[in-house]
Amino acid sequence: PGAGNSMRLLVPQPGGACVLDITNGLPGGMRWVAEAVEGSPVLDPKLSPDGRWVAFVQDSELHIASCNEVSINHQPQQQAPLPKEYVPPPTRITFGAKGHPYITHGLAEYIAAEEMDRDRGFWWHPCGTHVAFTRVDTSAVPIFQILHQGATPSTVGTMENHSYPFAGEENARVTLGVVDVSRLVRRDSRGPARAAVAGSQSEPAPGLGGWRTAGGRGRGVKSSSGVGAAGEGGNGGRDAVEGAVNVEGLGPEDFEVTWMDVDCGPASLGGRGDEEEYLVAVEWTPSGDYLFVQVQSRSQQELRLLRLDPATGESSTPQPLLVERREDAWVNIHTMLRVLRDGGAVAAAAAAAAAAVGGIAHPVARRVGGCIPKSGDFLWASEKSGYSHLYLHCGDTGRCMRAVTAGEGWCVDEVKGVDEARGWVYFTGTKAGPLERHLYRVRLWPASVERDGLGGSGSGGGSGSGASGRGGGGAGGSGGGDIGAGGVPAGVVSEPQPLTTAPGFHAVVLDHALRQFVDVHDSTDSPPTVSLCTIPDLDPRGGGGVMKHPQLIFAHAAMDPRTLRLNPQPPELVQVLAADGRTTLYGAVYRPDPKVHGPGPYPTLVSVYGGPQVQVVHNSWKLTADMRAQYYRRNGYLVFKLDNRGGSGRGLAFEAAIRHDMGNAEVADQAAGVAWLVSRGLTDPARVGIYGWSYGGDLSAMALMKAPEVFTAAVAGAPVTSWDGYDSHYTERCSLR
Repeated sequence: PGAGNSMRLLVPQPGGACVLDITNGLPGGMRWVAEAVEGSPVLDPKLSPDGRWVAFVQDSELHIASCNEVSINHQPQQQAPLPKEYVPPPTRITFGAKGHPYITHGLAEYIAAEEMDRDRGFWWHPCGTHVAFTRVDTSAVPIFQILHQGATPSTVGTMENHSYPFAGEENARVTLGVVDVSRLVRRDSRGPARAAVAGSQSEPAPGLGGWRTAGGRGRGVKSSSGVGAAGEGGNGGRDAVEGAVNVEGLGPEDFEVTWMDVDCGPASLGGRGDEEEYLVAVEWTPSGDYLFVQVQSRSQQELRLLRLDPATGESSTPQPLLVERREDAWVNIHTMLRVLRDGGAVAAAAAAAAAAVGGIAHPVARRVGGCIPKSGDFLWASEKSGYSHLYLHCGDTGRCMRAVTAGEGWCVDEVKGVDEARGWVYFTGTKAGPLERHLYRVRLWPASVERDGLGGSGSGGGSGSGASGRGGGGAGGSGGGDIGAGGVPAGVVSEPQPLTTAPGFHAVVLDHALRQFVDVHDSTDSPPTVSLCTIPDLDPRGGGGVMKHPQLIFAHAAMDPRTLRLNPQPPELVQVLAADGRTTLYGAVYRPDPKVHGPGPYPTLVSVYGGPQVQVVHNSWKLTADMRAQYYRRNGYLVFKLDNRGGSGRGLAFEAAIRHDMGNAEVADQAAGVAWLVSRGLTDPARVGIYGWSYGGDLSAMALMKAPEVFTAAVAGAPVTSWDGYDSHYTERCSLR
């Protein structure tokens, strides 16, 4: 962000990180702001909210560099990129991990990036004065060695050691700190940074003991940056980082850390063990007053939402703010938490003013507060109804006030934006059917608020006793919201309005003003097009409105000679009954040309993935563009894809069908799909093969063993043949008892 029509882009490079300033649509010179050196790459660079700073990880420590323009020989930089030798060195803001083989500051651990969609380990404060960051300790995680066979010389560089959390083994210990960088950013408010990388290159490793605790829970502990409070291995880290001082004289004492009341990971390292095994997500509130943190139990049957005070590290009351539990399945993690900045303050004031009669507020105005959310309230996604839907929660108590979306058989896929001023939530979902993805909007508060003040605040479900270690009452009591597998809370739910209508798959990005969106649309018979669309009817009291004619930005050339030469034919989308005799499954059939290969039956190849968190069959060009399937089809093989039970996009019961029973329901459903093809004369039952990769490779091998009467050949690509050799979070979700 910048003055006028200016913006700043961060451009990660193999050699470090650059920024590019754009003014009035014209790019300026790209300049280096962080430099990588051999063996010390610049990892995960992120701009500060005001665009003046970039934070990144190097040598396992967090650093900050200025993005301000610098001068060379007192001349401002022009269009040419700034040579690396002129890049001011960054300021190091964490200490104690550099040179330690098992400690990192500001990096996501493997399991978070691979399985939890958390690929970052630090988060800028909205004002840029603080940085929340993770401290990861992998010393208890098993080491897996990768041998580079044939490398020379044989004793150097041929072996890689990786900390890999195998199923049933220890995970990393992850704690959360907030480092105060206000002294640095205020010092540099008018010019570029002059600070340098920490001076000591041979810092002794910090102790690996537990944190100093407050009230027995590790709350509100302040320490020199990154090292942790005194415990079984030091005195707050000062000895551990002796000599680690920046050129400007800024050392650990200048970057105080407050450690949050979060301690995920194994008890053997001092963590809280099973009850708080995984750090799922971290998010600052828009005001920066609190951190919202999600933690998950090792069984993945409980997810807790905590609200933490960054100044003290303590959890606010109630503790936790919200608990989501499942006894019959697991709790899926998501990225749909949205903390409201203003709530409906503008709308509430307007409604109250409009309702005033003769200077005396109409009763409507007194009831508006129960309908319109306030600052700090939050949207939360839950599968408590069996399907992923959005709910509005009170930010002070965690109680669920009402459902924002609801409905059987469809799911909210992703929140795309929240327009607090006008009262709309924008999301993508499967309301038009599980094969489709569309953009919708739904009211954040009842439309009747502006008219008659109707609507209300529903109550959360369940009474819930305190959870182990942290307490937390049920939604009906004084504690936080406790979400079990019960019913949907009472309240107003408006019907979602579709903003995309063409059948198929829509991937959308909304602008910051939430007035326009880019729509990437495709279907099995339509290659991708990119359009700019204007959102109609911004008044939440009005009707659905009419979309203005979208502006076409890009269209895949359907008549491209290469496409014509390949001649891809869209597969037929079909419905098949699952092996349980009740569940409808969706499949795709690539049928050979009957003019060339006859009417069938055909030799058949089943292309399978079949695992959790994946949906293969959509009304999408991706199916048509599967060149392997098209090649087999052109050569006389029928290719069949089927989303068996255990996949995503169909609700929790559909997904949890494989819980504690991996490899059975999936194979049975694939066999049922083949039987369906045989019954229609499409498949030769004596010539059926199956192939897949990863989970699909595992299922291919499993199908050959469990259903040899159906499948006569299999190609198992990259199969998981021994689940105790796969990672903890993925494997234990489905198999842990």
